[in-house]
This record gives sequence, C-alpha cells and structure tokens, in this order.
Amino acid sequence: MDFKKIKLNQIKYGKINEQTDIIKYNGKKLTIILSSAVCKDGIIIKNNKYYLKLDITGDVDFIGFIRDFEENNKTHTNFSKIGSYLSSITTENIDGEIRKYIHIKIPHRYNNFELNIASERIYLPTIYDVKDGTKINCHIELSNLWNWNNMTGCSMELKHIFIQ
Repeated sequence: MDFKKIKLNQIKYGKINEQTDIIKYNGKKLTIILSSAVCKDGIIIKNNKYYLKLDITGDVDFIGFIRDFEENNKTHTNFSKIGSYLSSITTENIDGEIRKYIHIKIPHRYNNFELNIASERIYLPTIYDVKDGTKINCHIELSNLWNWNNMTGCSMELKHIFIQ
C-alpha cells in the first residue's frame, strides 16, 4: 500500500500478549511500499537475525510517514507503561553529511529467507544479490509493536524486494 494514502487514525492495535501488540489497517497487516532506497553494507547479521540497512536520506515523505507513525504508536498503544520509544530511523554523520537509515528485518526460518525477490537484470535473484550500494524497491510489513525492558518499538519486516 502506498504509505501516502494511509490514515493513521484508522490503524488498530490488538493485544497478542503483555509484550506485543499487533498492528492492523482495514483488518489486514499493514504493508507499505518504499519506492527507492539504497542498501548500505549488504546483509547484516545481529543476534542470529538478518537485516538490511537502507539509506532513506532523500525520501523525505517516507521519513515523515515513519515519524508520524511512531508518534501515533506512542499514543495509541495497549501497553500500560511505555519507557522510551526506539525509533526505526537512525542518523549517522558521514564526512559532515547527515544520512538517515532504517534497519529492516529479513524473515529467516529453517535456514531459508522467506521473502520474494525480483529483478529485470538478474536471472533468479537472491538476497545475496543485494549488496552495498544496490538500489531497491521493497514492501515492508509493519507487523507489531513490542515492549521489552522499558523500551518500545515497531517490528518491520521485508516481504518483497525489487532490485533496480
């Protein structure tokens, strides 16, 4: 779904357990389209989980949507106590230039990546074709809110990648 068409006041939160809320939009999981991002550093492995670090510096609309979405999460969550909210957007100063990044989880189970990957240039692309500097379009599922150790954040997971 185009994130520009999402009305934040129509996002619903349902309780899964004491530490997790599910996010729904029009009765379905909320999936947004990021139309242009540049991968930084390829696949990142942290705590046996796989991530892509995407440079979103030039996409002001997407950054604004994520900021508004996070503010909406802070006010509408089912958690009784919210400590600090862990933003999905990180900022780095590289040679005097401010860059904005977002870390997106790559679904991985039973030693397999569980997402669709397509490309016009590469025959049978894999996640390993996404390297540092690769331009991609992707579908991101904003699946749930978590609350752990006095921190709250949103789980974001890749569902589809198109390598440009």
